[in-house]
Formats: sequence, C-alpha cells, structure tokens
Amino acid sequence: MPKREQIEPMFSSISSYYDVLNDFMTFGLHRFWKKKAVLKTQLKKGDSYLDLCSGTGDLAFFAAKIVGLEGKVIAADFCSPMLEMAKKRASQKKLTQIEFLKADVQKLPLNEHTFHAVTIAFGIRNTEDPTQVLRESYRVLKKEGIFVCLEASSIKNPFLSFFASIFTQKIIPFIVTFFGKNTEAYQYLPSSVKNFWTSEEMVKKFNEVGFLNIKTQKFLFGATTLYSGQKK
Repeated sequence: MPKREQIEPMFSSISSYYDVLNDFMTFGLHRFWKKKAVLKTQLKKGDSYLDLCSGTGDLAFFAAKIVGLEGKVIAADFCSPMLEMAKKRASQKKLTQIEFLKADVQKLPLNEHTFHAVTIAFGIRNTEDPTQVLRESYRVLKKEGIFVCLEASSIKNPFLSFFASIFTQKIIPFIVTFFGKNTEAYQYLPSSVKNFWTSEEMVKKFNEVGFLNIKTQKFLFGATTLYSGQKK
C-alpha cells in the first residue's frame, strides 16, 4: 500500500486542478456517482455525517444540503491544500455548517457511535491500511448507521479494459503534461487501481469488519464500484 509521505505531497501538488481533471477523466460522471453515494446513506435532516478523504469536498456539500443547518457535517482529509480548496468552495456555496478536519482517517480523533453515515470516495486505496479505515468507519458510526465507499475498480471485459488502460495510462498523462502539470499523480492513480483489492475482496473486508446488508453497484462498465454496509 502507498506510504503517507508519498501520497500527501502528491495530492497537495494537484489540488488546484484536481476537480477539472476528475471531470475530464470520468466525463463528469464522478459528480453523479458521488451524489449516489451520499443518497445511499439515507441521510435525513438533522443527521450527523462524516466524509473521509474528503478532498475538495464534493460529498460533504451534497450531504450538507440534506442534513441542513440542524445537522452536523465533517469533511476529513490529511492533505491541507485539498481542505483549503474545500473551504473556499464551501464559502462560495454558503455551506457554513461544514467542519473541516485535518486528520489521518486510519486514526480518527472522533468518538465512537457519533455519525449516522460515513462515506469515502476514491480515497481508501490511497491509505497505508485500508482495513483500518474500514474499522475506524465502523467505530464512529451509530448503531445501524450506513457506510458507503466509492472506489475505482478494474473492468473485467478484456476489450473495454484495453481501451480504458490506453485512456488512463497514455491519454490522461499526455493531457496533464500538455498543461505543464504534475504527471506523477496521474501515472500513480491507474496503477493503484490494479494493485488494490478486487470488488470481491472489498466485500469480504466489509464482512470481516462487521458490516451487514452489504451491497454493490457498478458504474461505467465496472470502472467504479459503490459499496455500502450497515453497522450492527
């Protein structure tokens, strides 16, 4: 698994154009997937919500609109530049109820049984100990709380997988280089998907941690998978 000292500076360096390239890489679909992830939590007005590896805040913004001013929203990330971008965006959207927390998602400075829902999108594979992230998510959830993980996954169809690899390993790095940006991150990201758990392994980990009612949903021919589970 990646080391924090490698990941943190890499994501810091791409924070200013992270959203634009996400739109390009997913044809804008990542915003739809993230909204689906938040809706999967079944949040209600006044609920408490935690988003891990929150990046520039997309999921936290969706959740804040659902829970309202009566609710509690925390966006946690260990990358300061990403959180700063999220704060600016939240201010522009006038979402004043969001708390931004710089924290290691493998060791959260938060009490157990606190949140109705916890999410993490495209972040768990970039942690040193993904299983510990699942354990921490389980710990801070209230009884019957919902955990949702949105993550890139490998396309099983060989034909589609071939073209997806060309897009992620050749075209995207070329575009990034063309704009004079840091290509290291966009060379690392495709390889990180190959080296991470399969969808079947992710479900197994959910089970081992203790989640019930585990469900999966595939997007874009399996390039992205949404996993959900409920605390006992």
